[in-house]
Amino acid sequence: MINAAQVITEAGPYFRDGGQGIKDVMTRIMRSSVTDKFFTDIQLGDDTLLMKATAQISDVLQAFQQAFTPKSTTTFELVKIPLFNFKIDLKETPDTLVKSWLGFLTSNNLNRKEWPFIRWWISALVMQKHEENYEMKEVFKGIYQAPVAGTASATGASMNGIRKVQDDHIASARLAPFDLGPVPTDAKLVVEYVQEFVNMIPKQYWPYLEPIKMSTDVGTLFVDGQDALYNINYNRINELFRVKNRPVTIASHEVKADDGTSMRIAGLPSHEGSSRIWTTIKGNSVLGIRGAENVGKFEFEQEDRSVKAWTDYWKGVGFWIPEYVFMADDVQ
Repeated sequence: MINAAQVITEAGPYFRDGGQGIKDVMTRIMRSSVTDKFFTDIQLGDDTLLMKATAQISDVLQAFQQAFTPKSTTTFELVKIPLFNFKIDLKETPDTLVKSWLGFLTSNNLNRKEWPFIRWWISALVMQKHEENYEMKEVFKGIYQAPVAGTASATGASMNGIRKVQDDHIASARLAPFDLGPVPTDAKLVVEYVQEFVNMIPKQYWPYLEPIKMSTDVGTLFVDGQDALYNINYNRINELFRVKNRPVTIASHEVKADDGTSMRIAGLPSHEGSSRIWTTIKGNSVLGIRGAENVGKFEFEQEDRSVKAWTDYWKGVGFWIPEYVFMADDVQ
């Protein structure tokens, strides 16, 4: 529902062309969605479930003897990653703006779908808010709840996000967090904490690890702590400046393991408010999506003098082999 009451109160219930236009309508900054970039994207046709089997085998080698003595067991486990159905349903009546300072967003065209308001509304507000909602409330923090018939569900209840998926794997004993205690608040201690976390990951996995994910707050502490501990001025070639001022680029900063192996870290907006630190091997974190072509695309319908807009698609996150997810023991 359009709420232009304050504008009408301040500028009067009429439109007078004073040269104002879309350039004079500012929007608040909203968070972009970046977490998906760290997952392997798998696009589906009509399916709403990703499945793979993992196989493992017990020991096969034994001492020689003349008798045939077979040993070893091959075990298969099926891994399922469900997709969740998202939608956006909107309805606005732009006639509300005709007799207001915002009248430049309206038109004499009887087809309200073609009024300037509609294109501006979708591109400047709806899609930006959609990205922010997904990043800040769904992809990491989301916990799915079946919607009540006829009632719009709460944002954050549309899917099981990364944290919920990991917690479920912990409950099923397929993911065992490292016993490291809470993340420190001192920058230097954060560096030591992350280094200890890395060194607890079995060394054979080090060459295959994805960036180590954490919140932008923890990531910034890590960068500040590295600077304080090691005075890494040689890394200043624009890199550290970008890291501190645009947190997502923390992904290009590195932590050193005991053997000198360099591993990237990623400060993600989706993890805001959480001190969870985790990583996995490349290709193990998966983003399934059905109807990718609908993201950013809307269907429009005029109902009387109102305009309806809607879109829908499917997304789901998960891990093919939960045992390859490495995480500190923080529960947040």
